[in-house]
Amino acid sequence: MLNRSPNQLAFGLACATIITALLSQYIGGLMPCDLCLKQRLPYYIGIPILALACWQGFSFRARAAQLGGLVFFASAGFGFYHAGVEYGFWQGPSACSQTISMPETIDSLEAMLTQSVVSCNKPAFVLFGISMAGYNFLVSMLIAGLSWRGGR
Repeated sequence: MLNRSPNQLAFGLACATIITALLSQYIGGLMPCDLCLKQRLPYYIGIPILALACWQGFSFRARAAQLGGLVFFASAGFGFYHAGVEYGFWQGPSACSQTISMPETIDSLEAMLTQSVVSCNKPAFVLFGISMAGYNFLVSMLIAGLSWRGGR
């Protein structure tokens, strides 16, 4: 059986999650919406913090683990918000809407044609009735719990 610390498990799970998101975009062709991209930011911030929490020579390992837990708790909040938008519980930001207005100039028409807007209220992928945003909520809560436990 694996004998890993909660910090190592949280770090590994965080790395696997962001790698899965990036592979689903660049290899699987699932284009992320604006909220999906914002949900990745806590991973880019939290993974280095969790790496410090795993490093034996770092004197503030417990504080790093707790900070990592807070970052991933915020990530869970992003996932919860985005899942609520997808399930129609509340309205998403205007950057995610696919409302089309009549362009007034040729330049605005060209800009509109080069811009691709991915709707935040339609999940790109659903497994067992849970969208990727829903899975981000669940995984982020697990990472936050592991990190917090590792910081005690």
